[in-house]
Amino acid sequence: MNDVVNKETVEDIKLYPFVENKQRGITKETCMQFGVRASLSERDGKTPTAFYFPSFNQKGEITGYKKQDVTKNKDEKYHWSAVGTVSINNKLFGQDVAEKVNRKHTNCVYTEGEWDCLSVFQAQCDSVKGTKYEGHQPFVVAVPLGTKNAVEGMPHNKDFVHSFDSMTIFFDDDEATPLELKKGVMKGKEAREAVASAFIGSVELWSVQPTQGMKDASDYMQVGKSNELAKLVQFGRKPLVTEKIAQVEDVDFSELVAPIPQGIKTKGLGKQWLKTIDAENARKAGPEKARYIDATGKRVIKRPLPKYYKDKLFNDEQKDQHRLSKRIAGPNDGNVDGIS
Repeated sequence: MNDVVNKETVEDIKLYPFVENKQRGITKETCMQFGVRASLSERDGKTPTAFYFPSFNQKGEITGYKKQDVTKNKDEKYHWSAVGTVSINNKLFGQDVAEKVNRKHTNCVYTEGEWDCLSVFQAQCDSVKGTKYEGHQPFVVAVPLGTKNAVEGMPHNKDFVHSFDSMTIFFDDDEATPLELKKGVMKGKEAREAVASAFIGSVELWSVQPTQGMKDASDYMQVGKSNELAKLVQFGRKPLVTEKIAQVEDVDFSELVAPIPQGIKTKGLGKQWLKTIDAENARKAGPEKARYIDATGKRVIKRPLPKYYKDKLFNDEQKDQHRLSKRIAGPNDGNVDGIS
């Protein structure tokens, strides 16, 4: 990001105040938690003119701030800019906050933008106020420098990513047009696919997508739907299967009945390993391209259907794919004990 238009220095910004963002529905306390500062209007000394999101290097030092000039339209040049060094090599936004939470790393939510990160964090904190879980802080971070850099930024923080049992990807509910794809534009859907493909097999993958006509997490807070956002993140997530892994055109029927390659083994898995993560994609793609979750419920794997069960499913060539879809996506949910 270019800092040519900014006269401020990193040290200047460290002295700026913490204020609420009324339009976004984000409190002063949340901004303080994440170190998000603001510059104020010279006319009234109260109205925010810009917000500054800190960027930490791997040593935990602030090297720069990502600046949002709220006096400019989002399509105007320098609506977003940088002060100091905001690098793809730095930590994810909010990672410094998550690293201070002293509890088991079960799940971390990855959002597309900084305001989305603050929205999910605040909504989840507010949802447990007055309960025994009050003060329980969720793990929420944002990918650095937008969707196009989503995959590149996360490997620089792979130890942090892999410290969690699972990741929940909550990116914007938009997708690039064919023309934009040719230009290399990546939006929410494409970024979600790319991140999931990069981390399949290393962490359990989940996805949250906005509902009620919302585009992202921030939209919920802007219309006062904090509770709905918290419920969506907590209870509305779904196992994630990427289209890059399960596409029907990628599958040739001859591959489905070909001998299974030797040496594909998964330690500690018995006959309960075959449980479909995404029934619809499994129906489309068949067992060779479908993704499954092992008996521990922890690890997502992609591997061929064992020959023993393949033989039980494939009785004649004409009924093969129909039988396969029924068995994998049927009431037994892919449990091999239900195959007869």
